[in-house]
Amino acid sequence: FSTHYSELLDEFSRNDNIYITRNVDRITIQKLSDILKRTDIKKSDAFKSDYLKGTAPSYDAYLQLKKAIMHGAIKL
Repeated sequence: FSTHYSELLDEFSRNDNIYITRNVDRITIQKLSDILKRTDIKKSDAFKSDYLKGTAPSYDAYLQLKKAIMHGAIKL
């Protein structure tokens, strides 16, 4: 399955059955166990903080989305 709910990652005890996909210039897939070697970091925190590189939205994209919503270009 796939999800955008990063807290769900914390429910898995192993890192070798979780895959991270990224779309930066091209689509890549990596096992979380190959990226995250530390066990003292919550998987969801690593994902949201961009510790894994390429998993957090860019601040510029966030601001563009916020402006589009405020100006009515996107209806919620």
